[in-house]
Amino acid sequence: AYPKKHNIHVVLNKKDLWESSQKKDDLTNWFNGKTDEMASKLNLNITKSFHSNMQFDSVSQLLNKISSEVLQRND
Repeated sequence: AYPKKHNIHVVLNKKDLWESSQKKDDLTNWFNGKTDEMASKLNLNITKSFHSNMQFDSVSQLLNKISSEVLQRND
């Protein structure tokens, strides 16, 4: 039997500081590549998001994501 996959949510924070940068695409490509590599090598289910404490919608989305993950595990 295969070991159970663990779920991890990875957040790239400080979106308000980097989202208007000329290197935004480089950063998001790096982040996506590293999280995909981690998922593959470590047998993980990874979800990911970009976050900013300075943007209300971002905070709400992150809290909703965490809440839904916790509720799914408790079912």
